[in-house]
Amino acid sequence: MRIIKQNTREFPSFYSTLVTNNKLKRKPTIDESPVKFNNKHEELFESLYTYGRKIRETNNISLINDYLKTSLKKFIDISEIVLFHKQKDDVNPIPLTKNCKENTVNFVIAIKEDGILQKILNRSNLAIIPTRDKNSQVYNYFLIYPIIDIDRSNQYFLLINTKEKHFESGTFKRKVLQSFIQMFVPRVEYLLQKQDLSQTYDELQVYQSKISNDYKLSAIGEMTYSMINQIISPMQVVLSCVDILENNNGGSDKIVNTIKTQVKKVQSITDKIAKFSNDEQARISVLPCSLNAFVNKFHDFIKTSLNKNNYELLLDLENNLPPILSTPNYIQQILTNTFSLMVSTSDTGGIYLQTKYFNNNVILRIISTDHSNIKTDEKTNYNKNINLLMLETLMKKHEGSAKFISDSSSGSSLELIFPLKRKLLK
Repeated sequence: MRIIKQNTREFPSFYSTLVTNNKLKRKPTIDESPVKFNNKHEELFESLYTYGRKIRETNNISLINDYLKTSLKKFIDISEIVLFHKQKDDVNPIPLTKNCKENTVNFVIAIKEDGILQKILNRSNLAIIPTRDKNSQVYNYFLIYPIIDIDRSNQYFLLINTKEKHFESGTFKRKVLQSFIQMFVPRVEYLLQKQDLSQTYDELQVYQSKISNDYKLSAIGEMTYSMINQIISPMQVVLSCVDILENNNGGSDKIVNTIKTQVKKVQSITDKIAKFSNDEQARISVLPCSLNAFVNKFHDFIKTSLNKNNYELLLDLENNLPPILSTPNYIQQILTNTFSLMVSTSDTGGIYLQTKYFNNNVILRIISTDHSNIKTDEKTNYNKNINLLMLETLMKKHEGSAKFISDSSSGSSLELIFPLKRKLLK
């Protein structure tokens, strides 16, 4: 303070009278502004709360994915978000959400074939892959966010198409992305597990209905097998009596030959039934099985019934067909359900059965003149047909697939694909 004797008023300090340097004075940035900081985080919390409430009210994965895209677009420039499912190495990942763009699917297939996708999923960390068109200098970025599955049998990942590229750890955009995805993952995993559980119950009910329907037939089959021995013994007595008559010249040669021929026919039929029903060797053990041998055996068993109804069966079996890894019980179930699905003996018709080897697969192809009422569009519930669902379930046990098509004008076709390369059985 400066004191002037003539005037005792108070004057401002010397420091406050200095002129401020505008160059040294810096205004706070937007991010440093307390008001803007509070508004930005308040909007984030509000969006997280709204998103969490919406996804709890729906069981539709596509709708949950749309909510995620809408919420993230408030903070990040995003054009597309797709949830993919990668199950097998030889099958392309499948989008689980609707309206997936074709170039997005092609991009996923490309990185899958190059081995990049599997490396990203193995690392289980966010990956950024830049892309651009040939005639453009503007880059787009695909974010791949792996979703970890405990048993590692199924792998899911989110693919995010954006123009942003800065998602370093600790940044605001990275935190926003992780905050929303951490709410997305538990809800989607719950719905996926719920779908798997529902499918398991459906398969259980199908097996129960199949067992219930086949119980009476099984009882009849066991009774028939026990009666075969009772039939064979009298036939042997008849043959012995015929031989005695023939040696004693007590009977006509024509009558004797007729009796022998008819007895041999009965014996041939009983031998086939006994051989087919009594084949218990290695029913449970997994071993190499000749598909052609089982087809021939099954053909011998049913051809009498087919011929009786004027139903023609044409076999086209490839020579030197590689064996498939299976059990005799599974193969017989597959053939039984196949003919139950493809053959209708209520009317005359024909069926063409072919086996061949192609691209490390053994293929069983059946074409029938019969038309099934099963529709083959995507909305059809295949659970209504037990034979078809049983085939699909049995083919899954062989890591294969079943493709069925039926049309009123061209009949029905079924293709069963058995891969020769199988995973190690636990």
